[in-house]
Amino acid sequence: MSTSPSPSDTDIIRALELVTEDQRGDLFYKHPFEIDILKRDLSWLERISTQLAENKYTAAQARPVDVPKPGYHIRPAAHLSLEDQVAISYLLIKCKQTISKAISWSEGTIRQSHWISEGGSWFKDAYSGWKHFREKSIQTILNGAKFVFITDISGYYENIDLSKLSSDLKNLSIPTKTADQISSCLNKWAGPRRRGIPQGYNPSHLLGELYLDSFDHNLQDEGFTHLRYLDDIRVFARTEQEARRALHRVTVLLRERGLNLQTSKSKILSGDEATALFDGVAPIIKNVSEEIAKELDLLEEIGYVGMEESRRALENLSSPPLEVLQRTWRQFEQGSLGGFDKTLFHYLLNRLGKAKVPDAVDYSLRLLTERPEETSTCLHYLQQTNGREAEIAKAVAEIIQSRDTLFIHQVYTCLRWLFDNKLRIESVVEHCRSLSTWSPERFIVRPYAIAYIGLFASLRDFERLEGLYRDSSDWLDRATVICAYRNAIIDMRNAFYGRVRGEHELVDRAIAYSKAA
Repeated sequence: MSTSPSPSDTDIIRALELVTEDQRGDLFYKHPFEIDILKRDLSWLERISTQLAENKYTAAQARPVDVPKPGYHIRPAAHLSLEDQVAISYLLIKCKQTISKAISWSEGTIRQSHWISEGGSWFKDAYSGWKHFREKSIQTILNGAKFVFITDISGYYENIDLSKLSSDLKNLSIPTKTADQISSCLNKWAGPRRRGIPQGYNPSHLLGELYLDSFDHNLQDEGFTHLRYLDDIRVFARTEQEARRALHRVTVLLRERGLNLQTSKSKILSGDEATALFDGVAPIIKNVSEEIAKELDLLEEIGYVGMEESRRALENLSSPPLEVLQRTWRQFEQGSLGGFDKTLFHYLLNRLGKAKVPDAVDYSLRLLTERPEETSTCLHYLQQTNGREAEIAKAVAEIIQSRDTLFIHQVYTCLRWLFDNKLRIESVVEHCRSLSTWSPERFIVRPYAIAYIGLFASLRDFERLEGLYRDSSDWLDRATVICAYRNAIIDMRNAFYGRVRGEHELVDRAIAYSKAA
C-alpha cells in the first residue's frame, strides 16, 4: 500500500496496475521484492510521468535472460527494470486505441492472436483467439482448401527492425514525440543490434501485432487466404502449385520486414494432414476419455497461452473422474499416446496436482534434468503432492548446486520456488552464501539467494548481509538486502535500518516495506 499521495496522471497509475498484473503472470523473471518496495511510495510515478511529458526519460539497459527451450535451446529474453516496464506501458497506453483501430480489420478474420481489449487490460482472453485459430483453420479446409502452407518466423521478436517499427507508429499519426520515446526505449534495450523488442511483456505483444499488420495486408491483397496467430502462419490453397507460390510470397514479404521463415517448420501439407495437425492430441485421447478430449479441445497449445492462464481456465472446468486421469497418465508415461505432447502433459499434471495424486512424481523429477524448460510446471505439481518431500527437496537442491546445471534460469526457477514456499534446505542455504556474491551472469539468481538467506539466516548471515550492502553500488541490490534483513531480531534490525535510512529513496521504501511485512 502506498504511503504517499497518488500521482495526478491517471495513465501512469494504470501503467503500474498493468505491470503489476503482468508480474502475476508468466514473466521470464521477477525480482523477489522490487514491486512491493516501489509500491510503498508512488512519488517515483510522478517523476516518470514528468520526465516522459518533458521528453527527458532515459531507459536503463535491458539485461539478457537465457530461458530454456525444448532440446536445450535458448530463448533470448530480456529483463527490464520495473520503472522501464511502467514507462513503456504508459507510452503504449497512449497508443493503444490508435493501434487497435488500425489493426482491428484483421482481428478474428486473419489475426487470431492478442485480440485487443476495449477495457483496462491489454488483451482479451487468449483462449478465445487460439480456439478460433484452430476452428477457423479446420473450417477453411472443409470449405475447399486442398493444401496448407504452414510456417513460423525465426526468432520473431528478436529480429524486429526498430526503424521500420518506428515508421509504422508514425504512419498511424501517433504523435512524433510519443513514437520517438518508444523508439528510444526500444533501441536502448536492443543495444548495438538495433533490432528486437523485449520478449514476455504485453506492450511488446501489442507492438509485435502492429509490425505484422502490413504483412497481413499485403498477403491478403495478393489474393491469398491466410490465418495468423502471432508468428504462426497458415496459408490455404486449392492446389499444390498455389501453396508453393504462397511459400515464395510469404518469404519475400517477411524479408521486406527484415524477417525470415523457420525452414525446419515450413511445410506444405495436404488438407487431411493439416487437419490432423490442427486437431492436436484431442482425437487420440478420445479413445481413452471423451471428457479429457473435450477439455483438451478447449485448452490446446498451452505454450501460446501461458501456464498461469491455463491453470485459471482449468478452474472453470469440471474435472474428469480421477481413475480416468490416472489411466490416461499411465498411457502417456508409457508412450502409448504418442511422443511427448506438451499440452497433454501440462493438462494431466495440473489435474493430478490439484487432486494431490503422486502418480507423476518420478516422471516429473526425471524431467527436471531431461526437459529444463518444464521446470516450473514440474515444481508446481510436486508442490501439491505429499509423502516424498525429502526426495523432491534433494532433486531441487541438486539442480541449484550442480555445476552441470546448464541454465542459470533453471537455478533461478528452483530457488524462487523454495523461497516462495519457504522450504528450508540447509545445503541450499549454504550454497546461497556463494551465490549472493556479485556475478553478472547470475544477476537473476543473486536477489533470491539473498532473500533465501534472509529467511533462514544465522547471526553470521546477518553480518554477511550487512557486508553485501556495503559492497554493492546498486540501490535495488541494497534494497534487496534491506528486505532480507527483516527477519533479524528487532533491536538488531532497527539498528541496521537506522544506520542506512536516508541514503536513498529505494532504501527508505525497502525499510518501510520490511517493517510493515
